[in-house]
Amino acid sequence: MTPIAVVGMGRMGQAVAHRLLEEDHEVFVWNRSLGRTSEVVTAGAHAPANLAATVDAAEIVITILADDDAVRDVVLADGGLAALLDDRLYIDASTISPTLCVELADAISRFVAMPLAGAPSTVREGTAVCLAGGPAELIDEAAGVLKALSSAQHIYPRAEQAAVAKIANNNLLLIGLATLAESVVLGRAGGLSDQQIRELFEDSAMVAPGVRNRLGAVLDGDGPTWWTIQLGRKDAQLALALGRDAAADVPLTLAASERYDEAVSRDLGEEDIAAIARVYGSTAKR
Repeated sequence: MTPIAVVGMGRMGQAVAHRLLEEDHEVFVWNRSLGRTSEVVTAGAHAPANLAATVDAAEIVITILADDDAVRDVVLADGGLAALLDDRLYIDASTISPTLCVELADAISRFVAMPLAGAPSTVREGTAVCLAGGPAELIDEAAGVLKALSSAQHIYPRAEQAAVAKIANNNLLLIGLATLAESVVLGRAGGLSDQQIRELFEDSAMVAPGVRNRLGAVLDGDGPTWWTIQLGRKDAQLALALGRDAAADVPLTLAASERYDEAVSRDLGEEDIAAIARVYGSTAKR
């Protein structure tokens, strides 16, 4: 039983903590805002009084936070996690910029980037896809965590490559979901009923599985919140920055990013990314 600290109790952080508990690890959790640790504590996790005590109790420390700013604040700020680690293995499972991954690797000698591709439910089931970047010996040391959380792993020699892989993977879903919403608009505009559209797209090889999972929410306007518009917008901005830094032409990414910007401006930021459908004017159900 390995004592593991999980820092960040958003949907994915809670899923990670639950899964590690189910795999018989001793889990210590901490979150910057109070109240988000209660469910995993009920399931058997420990919630020390502060970050220092949480790190001190663990052999491996995992952060899974919202964005670059949150990671910098928790890890790299004065008195942050980086100063508390000693020789512990540090894993960041957040979706962050490659630039920040380089900063973390420079600041922390025993660092692995390990973003997870999949919904919280796949993490709970241990069937997510793990994108791990860092020195081979450290990834070997993290093997127990990788195998607990994922059924497939993609390994990269540098931490920032794992960040690039996660951004590119998320971008497929963000663009695909905007395309699905627009195709629903076209179907409705041409006289197809929602049931006809549902049947068509459920059977269509053109709809990727991750996009198809949101078909009902796009058509009906409801469903579980797996990944918020606010976080989707952040990842679209990461993709745009990656393209800009490489002088790459990414017009579809730009167009999709503008849709997510608009959704946030309409106060949809806390809705699931399927709410991107609501930015289209011709989405009345038939």
